[in-house]
Amino acid sequence: MDKIELAKSAVKIVSGFGVSRIINSIVANNVATTTLPQKVCVFTATVVAGSLAAEALGDHSDQKIDEVVAWYHKNVNR
Repeated sequence: MDKIELAKSAVKIVSGFGVSRIINSIVANNVATTTLPQKVCVFTATVVAGSLAAEALGDHSDQKIDEVVAWYHKNVNR
């Protein structure tokens, strides 16, 4: 694994945990659950929303890292 792939993986992991935590906190503070089925549904939706957001954020960060690397190779590493 080269340095760029390592950086991409690290950014994906950290941002994935962060966005999942944010979504979990938003749901916990704004959704009242009283019954077991409600709790199961909210938990499942939170996990799915967190994973979708983490995946989208990871794809976006990969693209931005690739842009920075391309800029570096074009302008700095001649």
